[in-house]
Amino acid sequence: MDIDLQHISKSYGGREVLRRVTLDIPSGKITALLGPSGSGKSTLLRIIAGLEMPDSGEVVFGGRHITTTPVRERNIGFCFQDYAPFRHMSVFDNVAYGLRIRKQPENTVVTDVTQLLSRMGLADHANHRPHELSGGQRQRMSLARALAIKPSVLLLDEPFAALDAQVRSDVRQFVRNLQHELGITTILVTHDQSEAMEVADYMAVLNDGVVQQVGPPSYVYDHPGNSFVKTFLGPTTEFQSALIRPHQLTLSHSGRGDQGTITDIVQLGFEVRVFVAMEDDSTLWVQMTHDLFHRHSYSIGDKVGVSRITANNLRNDTVESATSASEAHNVG
Repeated sequence: MDIDLQHISKSYGGREVLRRVTLDIPSGKITALLGPSGSGKSTLLRIIAGLEMPDSGEVVFGGRHITTTPVRERNIGFCFQDYAPFRHMSVFDNVAYGLRIRKQPENTVVTDVTQLLSRMGLADHANHRPHELSGGQRQRMSLARALAIKPSVLLLDEPFAALDAQVRSDVRQFVRNLQHELGITTILVTHDQSEAMEVADYMAVLNDGVVQQVGPPSYVYDHPGNSFVKTFLGPTTEFQSALIRPHQLTLSHSGRGDQGTITDIVQLGFEVRVFVAMEDDSTLWVQMTHDLFHRHSYSIGDKVGVSRITANNLRNDTVESATSASEAHNVG
């Protein structure tokens, strides 16, 4: 189901949180509402859900105006950062709750919940209490509870924030695969750029109650519409008076490019960040792979040239790498 938001505005105590937001959310995709705290993304999600009323504007589901439609009539599944399980109930009964309050026949409840728990990898935990599950399992239980009612729209509000890094990555991929399998229109609210890039098919970047840019994540990242989008979506550094991604710069001992001196080196696994003080008194940093860094043997204090990566740069690195490999083979 496609969702059309038309000129949505919302204020609290005289503070305008959303300012005439217009946004088309495509059917059957994951759309991320991405922005810093206070950008209005969670308020927009609550308006879509029917938990808040806009001061002005319209919410349209599949061509049907539902701005004043009660939340219980919107057929929406919710999954939030706070899983809020019924702690006294089993996993099975938590997932079945939405079906039972809708007076579904018990045999239908048993069939649907059993299938969902199997799909979620929770079949062996059906009789457990929520506190007996890991964080990732509790989040999958929350997803199963949201999906049990067969919603037309699934809303996810910072659903991975409480998970540790490895579990968060695993659950993100699980959600993406599951959504693509089920084809439910899904809206994900997050302040985490990597989360939006990894999970979403479509992205809307918000700041100060205004949609800054929309589009597929890779397009928005590569073609940011303004400096806020560019800096918010990923690291930037200033080179020749322009903001540029650090991985779009290259260093050279040969002297080509703008001249500077390496002042610091930070190694983060496969990524290395090299900080350079330029001769014009500016500073910048360059992001490169671990292998490329060690191939060139950069050290603090080295005089280097800095330039944008071009096809010629890449060709030189490839030739140099091949030559080094050949020399090493010959020595062996």
